[in-house]
Amino acid sequence: MKKGGYLIVLSVILIVLTVKSAAANGLSWATDKPEPEKQWAPMSGVLKNAYTISQMADNPIVNLKGAIDICNNYIKEHSNDTDRIVDAYVILSESYFNLGEFHNNDSKRLSYYEQGEKEADVLIKLAPDRWDGWFWWSANAGRISQLKGILSSILLLGSFKKHIFMAQKLAPNSPLVLDGLGVMYRQLPWIAGGDKHKSEAYLKKALAIDPHNTLARLDLSITLLEMDKKAEAIKELNKIVNEKHPAWNAHYLQWDKPKAEALLKNIADYKALLDRWHMLM
Repeated sequence: MKKGGYLIVLSVILIVLTVKSAAANGLSWATDKPEPEKQWAPMSGVLKNAYTISQMADNPIVNLKGAIDICNNYIKEHSNDTDRIVDAYVILSESYFNLGEFHNNDSKRLSYYEQGEKEADVLIKLAPDRWDGWFWWSANAGRISQLKGILSSILLLGSFKKHIFMAQKLAPNSPLVLDGLGVMYRQLPWIAGGDKHKSEAYLKKALAIDPHNTLARLDLSITLLEMDKKAEAIKELNKIVNEKHPAWNAHYLQWDKPKAEALLKNIADYKALLDRWHMLM
């Protein structure tokens, strides 16, 4: 059997092995109160400054690297105090994710996402009861699988689901977590539990909680396009372009708005854009 044939067989086997567990996971939101991630702030004044810097929209790459340096120095100075350094790892795992988002070079993007995954892994070990680590691990891992392709996605699926469902358990109404679930259900093949209707439901739930979450709205637009709901998708894309108060300003300016504008200009050939952005499995 040729190499390509082995890969196909392996892919099918791995997909089939995930069907049972994927089918068992349905929609579940335990409370009506959203997790206040936008109001989150580290206890340390030094880390509050680092977090503020990491969220600045001007010169975002420079700011993110500056925030990372502050966090790494803080960890070195307080290495024996777990309570002090947990917040630093939250900032690190998100900041590396954003560095990956804001770069155009795929190899650099991959290296940043991989580092973000490592920082989130440390965060989980330090504070397993916090949703942040589980979510940022899944966010970084999800982008890694997109960049590496379908086989990598299948191999990562078990770990990805473990982390995103744990984040959901700890923060069932976090728009970030709901967005991650929506993307997962859109990108999974149907035989592995993929379900675009579930994707749409999770993403609409995220937007009901936070209408200014433009990342979730972009992901909803893509799901709608994949469901042949072109008119609805265009409405959502226009909302992104015209958003006045984005929840995540730097990400909005660097990722959500440019991609929404590009999709509106090339709506008939949206799959080619998604493929170029590694957002289409």
